[in-house]
Amino acid sequence: MPGADWTRFRVRVMYSHDVYEIACAKLLEATITSDLNTEDEDNRPEYMKRMNRGCKRIVSSSEEEEEEQGRAAALRAPTKKKTYTQLAPAPCIPSLGAIAKEILIQLDSIREQQLLILVQLQKISSSQAVPDFTPDPTHFGLPLSTIEELQCLEETLKNPEEKKNLTVLLGMVGGMTLKDTVGRVLKRTMNSSLARLINWSGANRKPAFKGLTLKSVVLDAVRRNALTKDNTEKEIELLITRWLQLASDRDGGRSQRANRQTMN
Repeated sequence: MPGADWTRFRVRVMYSHDVYEIACAKLLEATITSDLNTEDEDNRPEYMKRMNRGCKRIVSSSEEEEEEQGRAAALRAPTKKKTYTQLAPAPCIPSLGAIAKEILIQLDSIREQQLLILVQLQKISSSQAVPDFTPDPTHFGLPLSTIEELQCLEETLKNPEEKKNLTVLLGMVGGMTLKDTVGRVLKRTMNSSLARLINWSGANRKPAFKGLTLKSVVLDAVRRNALTKDNTEKEIELLITRWLQLASDRDGGRSQRANRQTMN
């Protein structure tokens, strides 16, 4: 039972029901939709109402600040969009193989031009070196093929005029390089059969080419070529030595030697 000192409150019955759960649901609905809270606030003491008004002012101020910030944001300058510059595509770089191929083509072209220049120089040199008369090759019995013919030529070359004529004759064969010139002069002088029978130093009881008068004729003939006139005597002698050493391999000599080894 309530005591005599309990405070009395005014109550308004809005709904009643025998089921407790339904009554609780109605209580929640009444709290949300009715004006009971307003009536309660009116019955509160004055100091509590003042506190409430202060809170409302604070809330109102906060809402006003948010609204002002929203308006300021709306008036703020629009954000600049980032733009991206599209770079031009990189130039097509040829592959290393294509570059190497182009270099080889250019080198071949340069080589052909050099050969043409050398041919022209050879023609100029030959035209300048042509004497008043052209010696007769048959007069010297060239190319030599036996030791006897070589000895006969050595006797002929004791005559300075004959030596000069043979030098002019052999000097007209020309050549693009020193090796080419030496080979052409020697090939005009003797065939492979005789070249196999001699060597430079006279080893193995063979005739020594270095002691022949024909050697000086060959040296002078090589120097008559404008392209080889500045080469040293030593360079020419080394090529003569090598040419004589390889004589056994020329004109089928290598294949004949291989056949003999197979038969043995």
